[in-house]
Amino acid sequence: MLKIGNNILHNGLVLAPLAGITDSSFRRLCKSYGAELVFTEMVSSEGIRRRMRKTLRYLHFTEVERPLGIQIFGSSPESMKEAACIVEEDFHPDILDINLGCSVKKVIKTGAGAALLKDTAALEKVVNGVVSAVDIPVSAKIRLGWKHNNALELSKILENCGVSLLTIHARTAKDGFSKKADWSLFEKIKKNIGIPLIANGDIETGMDASYLLNEIGVDGVMIGRGALGRPWIFEIIKGFLEKHVRIKEPAPKERLDVLLRQIALMNENIGEQKTVSRIKKQLYYYIKGIPKSKEILVNLFTTKSLDGMLSLIHGLADSNGVAKPVSRPR
Repeated sequence: MLKIGNNILHNGLVLAPLAGITDSSFRRLCKSYGAELVFTEMVSSEGIRRRMRKTLRYLHFTEVERPLGIQIFGSSPESMKEAACIVEEDFHPDILDINLGCSVKKVIKTGAGAALLKDTAALEKVVNGVVSAVDIPVSAKIRLGWKHNNALELSKILENCGVSLLTIHARTAKDGFSKKADWSLFEKIKKNIGIPLIANGDIETGMDASYLLNEIGVDGVMIGRGALGRPWIFEIIKGFLEKHVRIKEPAPKERLDVLLRQIALMNENIGEQKTVSRIKKQLYYYIKGIPKSKEILVNLFTTKSLDGMLSLIHGLADSNGVAKPVSRPR
């Protein structure tokens, strides 16, 4: 059981912040399957500070998504502090998360994200500023280090800065996603810090989650890429943790039904044109491995019409049998 502010996570199941993926529609789906804490996509502190409309739209969420964390990134202590105040005062999330793990070039070159792992003095200034600016819990998400593993040192620094919750992605920034996640240091870090620790990286099954939670002793598990096209992963993990039941992956038509639900939720929020563009980032993950899907995927990626996209998905679903009813997100 993990307590964050006034919120209790019974299984410690957390959806990672994923750029271009974890919008409100996907967060709501994951919640409906058992995710207990969800995070927004990372949001630029400069965009927030300047109150740029395009940036601020990433901060909106519905009440059913709570508890929810908003993740911000930046390299300027002043900008991060000001953005933190705006987020708390105008949007009222349950947690404010600091991105210290993104290794994408356009983020790194600004000195933000995982670049701060190279300069602990700069990291401390940023984190201290954010923690001092808000009353809600502040969490941080890091990698094992920049090039070498110094996660234990980083963890202690962040705890001393007043961070209430720490998530560690078990690769270095230089690793990117090229290596298998290294879970070996989680146990040592957990024993040497006094704040809750969430494990992240290559968690894809109930057995993975159970090992980290029950054998290693972390307080929660954060699912990122394992949830792509698989929001039901939280239901699978929850079933294993609570009842030691191995829930099967959904049948093809059931998977497509979930995709259609996400498209409907997305369309409600951002309209047809943006939905067609944005959902294409997830189509492959939902559809891969489904019989007769290769040709349809090509057409899905080229269509510019929501009606055309829905017609293609319905056609693929019809050719893959009848699915059992699927519960809708709250």
